[in-house]
Amino acid sequence: MIRISRKCRVLEFKILILFLFVVLLAVSSFKLLWSDALAQDDTRNSDLESTESLPNRVNVTINGLRLLADVALTADEQRKGLSIKDSLRSSEGMLFPYESPRILSFWMKDMKFPIDIIWLSADKKVVHIEENLQPCSTLLPCPSYAPDVPAQYVLETTAGFSSANGITDGTLVEFTLPT
Repeated sequence: MIRISRKCRVLEFKILILFLFVVLLAVSSFKLLWSDALAQDDTRNSDLESTESLPNRVNVTINGLRLLADVALTADEQRKGLSIKDSLRSSEGMLFPYESPRILSFWMKDMKFPIDIIWLSADKKVVHIEENLQPCSTLLPCPSYAPDVPAQYVLETTAGFSSANGITDGTLVEFTLPT
């Protein structure tokens, strides 16, 4: 009978773990490459990538500060969000209106710069804030961010905007959507 030493078993286990890690990394990389290829296909059929702003814009006032926000009205505009821009000025943002309050989940896929995400209730009061969210890494899964409460609007701003301007839960945000 052949006896395998404890050191051999530990070494085999470490090799197995390393192999599984390499496979997981390869699968993740393949998924990212595949999703990037699909995204490039989508952008060839859309003229959003070539523009710096969306067709609809509104003035947003929050804590006495005025922002000019692109309004993401269509599903395509909402899916791409701020990934259509290379940067964002401190006086700019993007507003995502929805027909009714619900749990709204956002991620940083294809983003090129960090942002704050501010969720608003139907009466346009802040219900949740995620600050200084970094663009997703190409090597790791892209996390989603969502409040525990329903929201009807989402406002994306430059990173640090919320803290710098005293934006907290309950802060009123004023804007009028285009008709």
